[in-house]
Amino acid sequence: MVLLSNKKEIPRTVRLKYRNGELIIKEGDYGISIYKIIKGVVEIFNQSDDRNITLTHLGPSEVFGETAFLTEGTTVRSASVRAVGDVEVEIWHANTLLGEFNEMPPMLKHITKEAVKRLTRMNNLVSQMTVQREDEKDERSADKAALEKRRHYRKKVDLDCFYSPVGVYPRPRLKAVIRNISLRGMRMDVTIKPGTNFSLDQGDEFFVEANLPNGKDIKLTAKILSIREPKIPGRFSLGMFFTGMREGTEKELGFYLMP
Repeated sequence: MVLLSNKKEIPRTVRLKYRNGELIIKEGDYGISIYKIIKGVVEIFNQSDDRNITLTHLGPSEVFGETAFLTEGTTVRSASVRAVGDVEVEIWHANTLLGEFNEMPPMLKHITKEAVKRLTRMNNLVSQMTVQREDEKDERSADKAALEKRRHYRKKVDLDCFYSPVGVYPRPRLKAVIRNISLRGMRMDVTIKPGTNFSLDQGDEFFVEANLPNGKDIKLTAKILSIREPKIPGRFSLGMFFTGMREGTEKELGFYLMP
């Protein structure tokens, strides 16, 4: 590292103030000045695509910008720094520090540079891991949104099924037709014949079995949410919500409901 000569006297330090959100250092720029925080907090971050990856926050008496200085200005700034609230920093120009740095024993200089290299690698690793976590989070959110969409998506069908009232013995096994179905519920048309040993009321629960058009069986329990008055005597249209599913039914039904 070489001490630069300049006829003009360069101030040893300069103090500057920044407002909230103002950029102090920009990633990718060249520069070898070092900054010490006098007042306030700064955010150290990398940019990846259109997102900012926060590496850390620093406060009073902490220093940033040392990486470019210790690599002798041969590398660009490895991260951006911006003010979080009002910030005051003290800037040390490289010329004021190079002489003292060059007077250090070679081994100490080597140790310092190696520590900076490790810190840079660690920051890069943190940035990569953060991007990966954010990507995985976005994927989970997208999967959750798709699942919620499928839960509310109601598919029109004409699906023969069998149903039995819960808690009624001997348990009859009666035919019905599912008119539409989702992951949350369905509408089922039933015909109640004279002599049937149960009635239809809101909250009544039923076992339901059906074979999907793709050949997969589903077995579940469902409660009556609404009952449409019959246009034909004895025939009812039941709005129902699911209260339970046999293992594998939700998966099979989910696949069937996919667009």
